[in-house]
Amino acid sequence: IWFGPSIILERLCDMFLLLILSISFAYTTDNGLILLILIPVIVLIGIIFIMPKFIDIPIKLCRFLSSKNILSNIVNILDIKLVEIQTGLISYKKNIKILFLVFILTAVSWIIFETASHNILLKGFGVNIPYISLLGIVSVSWILGTISFIPGGLGVREVVYAIMLTKFGVALSVGMTLAVVYRAIIYVLFGSLAMISIIMIDKIKDFNPSEQRINKLGEKP
Repeated sequence: IWFGPSIILERLCDMFLLLILSISFAYTTDNGLILLILIPVIVLIGIIFIMPKFIDIPIKLCRFLSSKNILSNIVNILDIKLVEIQTGLISYKKNIKILFLVFILTAVSWIIFETASHNILLKGFGVNIPYISLLGIVSVSWILGTISFIPGGLGVREVVYAIMLTKFGVALSVGMTLAVVYRAIIYVLFGSLAMISIIMIDKIKDFNPSEQRINKLGEKP
């Protein structure tokens, strides 16, 4: 089973929503330049959601550059990713309800759970920031961490997060501490869940009710 379309769609929904939520940071800090950059990008991704065939343009450009041996290694990787994104969108565009549901669940996850967890952590360190501003900080730091191509955005996300907190009077050292603590919590939580899941999967594989019933009757499995 190829799960590529599902993974690409989920990531694209994340990026699209985070770009929209990033407007909150631009609004609360009165940064018009960020708005001028964000709005065209949001519109472009929105067009891609509606018309996946629009991706044919950058795909053809990548293949043209590759044929001319211009940055071939990079454009070949980009070509593959663009095809995956297009395939994922086309496969799910047949059912708009699924796209809408994924987008809503993604919005709830980022607006409520993700930002709320950051808010609780900051308050625990005595840092108080307007919720809407924190929403923008979380969104921008995740976007930049993702496009950095560093696994998990490790380091990039934390630096961006800490720098953006300084806009609200938080010392850079405190911001970095908060970012690292949050990263550690996430690793411990996800690592624990992963270990539990692996153990449960192994137990399910080892458990075969039919074989157990045969063994109880004294017969060979």
